[in-house]
Amino acid sequence: MRLTAVVILLFGVGACGVVSSLVTWRMVDEVNQKLPEGERFESRGWHLAKRLRLHGEYDRLYPGGHRRRQLRYLFVAMFALLVGAAVLLGLFS
Repeated sequence: MRLTAVVILLFGVGACGVVSSLVTWRMVDEVNQKLPEGERFESRGWHLAKRLRLHGEYDRLYPGGHRRRQLRYLFVAMFALLVGAAVLLGLFS
């Protein structure tokens, strides 16, 4: 029973990751619509500096935007699901 719960929690982590990717790509599309041609984000070559630039541009262009909040909620959910799986596996005892 415990192993089944761990598998379900880990599937939840994966689902949050997929949804997080979709939210990020929507954010890229929204930002790219407002940026000039030479400053738009390309779909390949993602790294920390590029992600931070995306977040900065999103905040500048959409001050009341909700995508960053969605990503924070998804991150918290992924972390909580991972901690729950670790507890069920006995990694903290």
